[in-house]
Amino acid sequence: MIQHTVSDISAPDLECVNSDVALDTALERMFETGQPQLGVIHDDKLAGIISHRDITRVLHLSDQINQNESVLEKPVIMAVNRSLTCVSADDDLFTLFDKLADVPYVLIEDDGDPKVLRDVRLHQFLKDEIKGFLLIEEIERTIRDIIRQTVDDDPNTELTETFASLDIRTPNRLVECSFRHYSIFISDNWATFEDQFDNNQDFVRELIARVGDIRNQMFHFRDLHDSNPMDTEFIEFAREHLNHIHTEMATS
Repeated sequence: MIQHTVSDISAPDLECVNSDVALDTALERMFETGQPQLGVIHDDKLAGIISHRDITRVLHLSDQINQNESVLEKPVIMAVNRSLTCVSADDDLFTLFDKLADVPYVLIEDDGDPKVLRDVRLHQFLKDEIKGFLLIEEIERTIRDIIRQTVDDDPNTELTETFASLDIRTPNRLVECSFRHYSIFISDNWATFEDQFDNNQDFVRELIARVGDIRNQMFHFRDLHDSNPMDTEFIEFAREHLNHIHTEMATS
């Protein structure tokens, strides 16, 4: 996420209406476009934004002075919010966090048509970005559980014995293992694990190794989306496959 900027988040163009359009017409336009905000153009310039919240505020105030019957026929300019919060397409996400902490949406300033970015789109973007990390974490927990439940002796002792003679860092505990460690440990102790993995030694070794490669890409700030487009599907497959093995172990 450190490398991401505002431009990485998909944001729709800001739908606009003229300043003399009636409030009820603006509401209809919002429903048609699915956007809760509309830009208001006055003298060929963006005068501000009208939103559901702005119209509700005007209706509430009008009700207090018994003028609510005709207010929806008034032009949108009477309810426009001229206090615009803007960000640049090149701004980093930390700047965006700060802006959206105070307002529900921001305008993206660039050379093209204005775009509006709502806080819900940022939340969805973050959810999508973190999904891969959560899947990797779940896979790692499952592998550790499978090892703990399969190895009769202390797994930490078995790790020391397996890696002591190999040209690779020897982990002192299971939680210190990398995916490479898991792959080597299971492969070198295959007689212990073959029943759990249905004798598919090469498949399991490559499965765990590839998960480790994808994990390394992600933790070096390379997006899962920017690598092989099948990586996300593969991670989900690996999660389901290993969870199935773990479940079978628990019920057998």
